[in-house]
Amino acid sequence: MTGQWGLTDHELVALRLLARGHTHTQIASLLKIRPETAGRLLHRVRTVLRANTLPHAVAIAYATGILGCDRTPTGAAAEGPNSADRAGRQSPKFG
Repeated sequence: MTGQWGLTDHELVALRLLARGHTHTQIASLLKIRPETAGRLLHRVRTVLRANTLPHAVAIAYATGILGCDRTPTGAAAEGPNSADRAGRQSPKFG
């Protein structure tokens, strides 16, 4: 199903994970899809948003309100790969 921004729910999830710092491979693993499929999802995100690069797509998504401030993480995937390292230290917080 295509949403208000022309992106499917699956594409939006991939975009959110990308914005949280996950790689294509990590996104594929979290969504239980092949890395090639994750790449296709993100390529379509770039196309729909008319972005030159994936970081540009993330910037456009924040600027247009597609991605808002998500201050309530739900699970490890929402926290991002750099939220805490193996020793339990927290990543630096900016802003």
